Amino acid sequence: MESHEARWQLPGDPRQPFYRRCNAVWAEQSRRACQPYLCMTCCFFFFYNGWTMLRLDTVAWLLVCLSCALTDLAWRNWAHGSYQRMRELTASAMTLVAFGPAASWLLIRQLLDDQAPRLAVGLAWASNRPTAVLALHLAHLLFASGALKMGINCASLPVRLSLSTALQAALLLLSLPHTATICAAAPLTHPVAQRASHAMHSMLSTLASLGPTPAAAGASKADASVAVHECVALTLWLRLLVAVLMPLLHAAAAEAQLWQRHQQDRRQAGLLPERSVAAPLYGAMLRLAASLDSLPHALVCGWGVAAVAWNWARLLAPLCFLYAAG
Repeated sequence: MESHEARWQLPGDPRQPFYRRCNAVWAEQSRRACQPYLCMTCCFFFFYNGWTMLRLDTVAWLLVCLSCALTDLAWRNWAHGSYQRMRELTASAMTLVAFGPAASWLLIRQLLDDQAPRLAVGLAWASNRPTAVLALHLAHLLFASGALKMGINCASLPVRLSLSTALQAALLLLSLPHTATICAAAPLTHPVAQRASHAMHSMLSTLASLGPTPAAAGASKADASVAVHECVALTLWLRLLVAVLMPLLHAAAAEAQLWQRHQQDRRQAGLLPERSVAAPLYGAMLRLAASLDSLPHALVCGWGVAAVAWNWARLLAPLCFLYAAG
């Protein structure tokens, strides 16, 4: 006879709260998550190749990251029951440890300066190739901003949407004091890089002016050069787009689908629908996801998200210089 468990679309019992069943799904997904392995790989790489340039606080931060990754791997595989109940705590801790401390941004700045001669060779090669310059500079900015790693962390360590939003917002705010310092690194102040920053800044400003939200006014450049200010705006844009908005939209869509399946299980079990303040958001995300099967709709939505991120980045940019001055 088929068990009740086999009939449900989500693990557990439909009488259980939604997020308890979500954590069961996420805990199973965590068994295949790459984040702990990526974290350990980065730590060993820095210890092996960059030991001479590591400061004491940076070494301590890397050891904490390595310990968190090893603890997470051991816990998820050897104590799956308790991990399933408390995984949001460990996921939140690993997310904050990765980019919360100042040592993480110090290490990025040190790596950029250490690799400046090699990166300058690449910029010189691409100087007469506009597309290559933009692509290369974008890759440098993705690394310098930490946006790609932050986005991977958010996607591979899923937590409930409200908590994920708070975590990503906290990381964004914690990164602000270090953004101007990152943009003062040698590879990002190279003349070719500055020209690329200016071109990207101009293109994004033009696209945002045609977007669904009013373009933000240009921030004052009295406290920094135009080139550094443009770099800061681009860095913040990448963080907002790649590390905040895109992962959160993906998380919202995934959580909405789980919510829909949870409610279907409850109906099948003869239970009343579970109530949630997030129910309207889930409904909106399901409708939005259904509309994205059309390429024009997907392009318009992508353009809108990029424009919103750019306007927010330009509004936040002055805070970076205020924090740096303070």
